[in-house]
Amino acid sequence: MALGAALASGSCELLLLLKAVAVAVWAPDMVMPSPSLPGISGLLCTFVALTTSLCSSLVTGLVLRWLIYNRGRPAASKADEESAGAEVTRPLLAASWELPENNKRIGAAGKDAEEAEQKPLQPGTVLELVRMTVPDMPVLLFAFLFGVAAALMAACVPYFTGLIIDYASIDPDRRRFSMTTLKLVGVAVLCGVFTGVRGGLFSVAMWRLNVRIRTTLFNSLLTQEIGFFDTQQTGEISSRLSADTTTVSDSITLNLNILVRTMTQAVMVLVFMFGASWRLTVVTFVLVPCVLLISKVYGSYYRKLSKKAQAALAEANAVAEEVLSAQATVRAHAAQDSAKASYAAKLHVFYLLMVKQAAAYSVYAATTTFLPSVVVAVVLYYGGLLVLNGDMSAGGLVSFMLYQQSLSSAFSMMGDVFSALTAAVGAADKVIELIKRTPKESPSGDFIPDSGTLQGALALDNVGFAYPIRPTQRVLNGLSMSVNPGEVVALVGPSGGGKTTIIKLLQRFYLPSSGMVLVDGRDIGLYDPKWLRRHVALVSQEPVLFARSVARNIMYGLEREDGCADAPTQV
Repeated sequence: MALGAALASGSCELLLLLKAVAVAVWAPDMVMPSPSLPGISGLLCTFVALTTSLCSSLVTGLVLRWLIYNRGRPAASKADEESAGAEVTRPLLAASWELPENNKRIGAAGKDAEEAEQKPLQPGTVLELVRMTVPDMPVLLFAFLFGVAAALMAACVPYFTGLIIDYASIDPDRRRFSMTTLKLVGVAVLCGVFTGVRGGLFSVAMWRLNVRIRTTLFNSLLTQEIGFFDTQQTGEISSRLSADTTTVSDSITLNLNILVRTMTQAVMVLVFMFGASWRLTVVTFVLVPCVLLISKVYGSYYRKLSKKAQAALAEANAVAEEVLSAQATVRAHAAQDSAKASYAAKLHVFYLLMVKQAAAYSVYAATTTFLPSVVVAVVLYYGGLLVLNGDMSAGGLVSFMLYQQSLSSAFSMMGDVFSALTAAVGAADKVIELIKRTPKESPSGDFIPDSGTLQGALALDNVGFAYPIRPTQRVLNGLSMSVNPGEVVALVGPSGGGKTTIIKLLQRFYLPSSGMVLVDGRDIGLYDPKWLRRHVALVSQEPVLFARSVARNIMYGLEREDGCADAPTQV
């Protein structure tokens, strides 16, 4: 990723060198422009430079979009596999240029992404994420410093490009021309190196945060009561531990990386723009906000239409699922035609919404294609007048146009990044909620017998119990029984009678809803749960085998603190 970022950053600077090559080929045959036509040859150079600049911007944008797409693809694919029929929106390499806030679903797929968009940011989630990134502050600080250095080098590229054009056209000077070209090459190399280091440091911080979130979440899950796992699907918990943790760390650090780059780039570019021409800068700031405002309005309208379209499609799918799952009933009532009409009506609503969305996009595409060209034309016209009047050099105009393109790109990217960060923080709510969850049944017991062993006297005194997943359905109601040490007892009864429940109560997986469970005459809730379970042996009818050797399965739970145990004498 870091290498790709360096290549993406360096591609613009390397393509800018083509301007210098074009001018170098043309320069030997050039003569000083006549006083009556000041800046005409410079304006020709401007045309060559801006044409090459367009190519460089396209290549750089494609590389960056490709990197973002590939970074988000694994999370989207993972969510697609784990969600039954959930639609995953993947950013398209070409369409993402046209749709505003297109990256907000990278790493947040299906239902979670939709909830993240609708749910306001929780201050507690943000603070918890900041707290988790504190150990990585030194790495992030160095990444920020290299990001500033890379932005400074990138801002110098248009400046040296303008000087090269001036030295080759307005005031031919081979020595200065060659030296400035070498400086441009050096700046491009440094920009690539700084960008690569910045990307590498942010990647390191990302994986450190990923491991930290995974470890913290896993440790929190192991402290939860057994009843928590009865009310949660194992697949959903695993998804939180795998996909969601990657989504949070990946989205936050990736977009933080882009945010640092774009913000520092915008600041540096603004400084250079005012230095090149404050008049053109004012003209730019009058026109560019119009384009950004249109994009913002369309983005808001597009999101509203998308939500309505998703709701309409969900209603159509609900009708289809209902009809297909009850085919016998539908055919028994000869209601096929009614089902067809109902499904078609729901799809028609969805179709009308998509037509509105297509019409809105047509207007947006036409406007955003036209207005930027108008901005360029106005700035070029006014800048050309400054060149013809001798208030600005042709190279200076080229530099300014390159700065304008860079600034527009930075502003557009910042909008996407803020939206993506908001979605990432929203997706983190569920992870943080699990991390901070307090077990409903706190294992507060700490009693350990002085002898360090149990005699084995067991008793249930008027015990009543209902599972948390079915709190109104009692499994045990007023059960009393006792078992003496060394006594063999068989629990016999129908399925669902509570035999397994009694064993779970004796293992202190649950606390009784009423009554008491006694071990050696003492309430089982007073014992240290870890110590108690180490003194209870359980052999299930269908034992669980972990992904390890038979010997290690036998020794499971007998490991020392280092995770090892003495080998069994017989296997």
